[in-house]
Amino acid sequence: MDDANRSTAFFYLADESALEYDDESALNPIYFYNNIDKGTFDEHKDDYVLVYKQEVKKYGTSEYTSKELEDLEDEMPDAIYLPVDKKRRDSAAESPPARTVSAHHANQEHMV
Repeated sequence: MDDANRSTAFFYLADESALEYDDESALNPIYFYNNIDKGTFDEHKDDYVLVYKQEVKKYGTSEYTSKELEDLEDEMPDAIYLPVDKKRRDSAAESPPARTVSAHHANQEHMV
């Protein structure tokens, strides 16, 4: 488990003002990464795994759309759907580079 997921899991488990599903937000990734380490998903290297309440609910072959993820959140709060392959997990977590815009104010006009 990478440091970001580890700290998030720790935060949700240790937070005294935790909400109803906060434990699930921590326990599902812990379950997922423990099973990665054990080799449980070795037969599904090219698949995605849906984990809910520390159980594998299904394997999928493609990434969900944002609409499918919204529907999943309504149906199974704090479920996770992650690729088994580390390279795919890492690339999914990367953000595209930010674009910067310079604005100038001259002669009562704003120029971009």
